[in-house]
Amino acid sequence: PDIIITDISMPVMDGIGLIEYVRKKSRIVKVIALSGYNDFEYVRQSMKNGAVDYLLKHKISPEELCNILKSACESIEHERKAQNHEQSLVDKLNIEKPFAKQNFIKDLLDGVLDNRDTIEDIIKSMDLKLDMKNLMVILAEIDDFMLVKEKYNARELNLFLQSFMDIVQEILDDSGKSMVSYVNEGRFAIIVSLGKMKSDLYIHSYILTVINRIKASIKRYFNITASFSMSRVCSDIDLISKYYNEAVNLLRGKLYKGKDNIINPDDSLNMDAGFVSLDIKDEKDITLYLKSMDTENTVLCIEKIFNKIYSLKANLDSISMICVEIINIINKIARENGIDISSVYQCKDTPYKRIGRFETIKDMEHWLAGACMRLICGLKSKKVNENYSEYTKKAIEYINENYRRDISLDDAARYVGISSTYLSRVFKNDCSMGFIEYLQMFRIEKAKVLMEGSNFKIKEIAQRTGFVSYNYFFKVFKETTGMTPVEYEHFVMHK
Repeated sequence: PDIIITDISMPVMDGIGLIEYVRKKSRIVKVIALSGYNDFEYVRQSMKNGAVDYLLKHKISPEELCNILKSACESIEHERKAQNHEQSLVDKLNIEKPFAKQNFIKDLLDGVLDNRDTIEDIIKSMDLKLDMKNLMVILAEIDDFMLVKEKYNARELNLFLQSFMDIVQEILDDSGKSMVSYVNEGRFAIIVSLGKMKSDLYIHSYILTVINRIKASIKRYFNITASFSMSRVCSDIDLISKYYNEAVNLLRGKLYKGKDNIINPDDSLNMDAGFVSLDIKDEKDITLYLKSMDTENTVLCIEKIFNKIYSLKANLDSISMICVEIINIINKIARENGIDISSVYQCKDTPYKRIGRFETIKDMEHWLAGACMRLICGLKSKKVNENYSEYTKKAIEYINENYRRDISLDDAARYVGISSTYLSRVFKNDCSMGFIEYLQMFRIEKAKVLMEGSNFKIKEIAQRTGFVSYNYFFKVFKETTGMTPVEYEHFVMHK
């Protein structure tokens, strides 16, 4: 109830006791005491226990009772507004507090905050789990974050990143005073309070234990990996930005060390070897091997180029330029032989943009070697086609350009300029299979290439290779390869 009118004299519990009981349960409920006793002690006890008024039965009038009830209603409304306002402030603070903490950590790491007293005041006011001395910065970077981003929309990605932070913070809470903050593009900064730890060996062991717990948790919950770097011990919090930059520079070593690794200050790599370019001999060799369709020597040549990059510890700009030069060679040979460049690289971006998305040198090497292999396959296919009749060559050309569409023998015959009956006979004589059989086999080969070298889902691959339904794609794929699309995908991953 909002308002209670109670008599003072009652059995079991009198009015004074009831007023006291109601006050303990709710301060908003208003109680009006009603009695036949004009006794000061009753009045005093009633008002002390929370009654808003004390009325005498033999003196009360309807007008007076209405005025008292109206006053009680106004008092209730005022108190509720005040209570709601207070709650909204609490809710707003609870919502804004995490953002304020994140902004504080960001400003701290960026060096915007460098006054020790100011930093200490903020830590105390926000009740943050950080010490002022003996700290370390750890950076965690989600491996292949660009692929992770492609899986989610904006809202889902924010939920994923928040879940990642929650898991990390939970592990940190078990380990002591530490905080995690999101930086950008799948990268998180962790500030660890080391307390009274003095031994370098103990600190190193402690940090590795924390990182390995994080690695195991994100693998279990998200099926992803992350790369980590750790700074040296920071003596005082107003110097923390210097140690954050140290961790950032160390994480660059992921390029050479690879994914799912931990990089500490002792692993520092000098990647400032100056500008390194593709040797003229290497350029001539790779051109020769590609044109002569020499798979083995092409792979060895790519391997030799990247071994040189590893040995010199070339910087990212030099590596990118070498990759661009190799891409230019591949593109030139593909154009000279009428090969579709998109079939060589199998990526959504241009090959030049794709280079900028790789996180390790090993990834770049594998991708370029794969592009060379696909180019050689295309060249070999072109060479086989040289013995075909002009009609068959034009029909295959039509398939190459239109296999993604719903095409038929009649469509190809119109393109070639002969009847479908004659084209069917000539095509079968040259290829030892009918037009439709060749088309389906061609589409399946394209689908296999996409499974091996792209991030498209199987249903999307079916659409991209001209199959009107997934069920039909499934049937043809199984008949052609002896495996279902999913089985083939697992086979490729295992291989």
